[in-house]
Amino acid sequence: MTSPLPLNAYVKTGADGHVLIELLGEDNRILYRELKVINYVKPGTSTSITADLDFEIPSTAEMGRLRLSITDEYNRTVAINSVPLILLSIGDADIIPPVDLLAPIDVQQPVNNTLVQGGKVLVSGLARPGGLGTFMVKLITTDGREVGSRLVGIQTPTESGYGSFAIEVPYTVSQPTPVLLVVHEGAQGINDLIYLSSLEIVVSP
Repeated sequence: MTSPLPLNAYVKTGADGHVLIELLGEDNRILYRELKVINYVKPGTSTSITADLDFEIPSTAEMGRLRLSITDEYNRTVAINSVPLILLSIGDADIIPPVDLLAPIDVQQPVNNTLVQGGKVLVSGLARPGGLGTFMVKLITTDGREVGSRLVGIQTPTESGYGSFAIEVPYTVSQPTPVLLVVHEGAQGINDLIYLSSLEIVVSP
């Protein structure tokens, strides 16, 4: 891909209609960043967005990554998706259409707004690994505290590219507490996020 990089995406906007667009170089340096404000639909609504991303690289070509993320009203990241790219300083762009539009992480249990009691929550679903192949599960309160977390691997992916995962995540709370259940994967490290999916639940002692 050469500059400017054309972006066409279908996203669910975050709080205040914000979508963070980032283009990263192979050493994770930021080549482009824009906090796009979508004011023509209600916050939390899915819509299409377009943009032209200008960038410069010092070499003829390098690996890069286009990453989109959204946050909620408590500034918690609720979704991340990214696409690996080969960035070019010269030459013609070669755009390959996406194979599918399926989410890389599908949390199937628990479901949104579930009340969980007993100090553990069973988290299961499907994932299509794109990096480490190890996923982090976290429970994050509205004030940003982490009240539970576990690492989980996935079963060998099938022909669809998806493998299953299941893990019990212990948590510690003293009263019923709304939390964001987050599942994410990193590329070169667990905090080098490439995919993130989330849902809201309530955990109770």
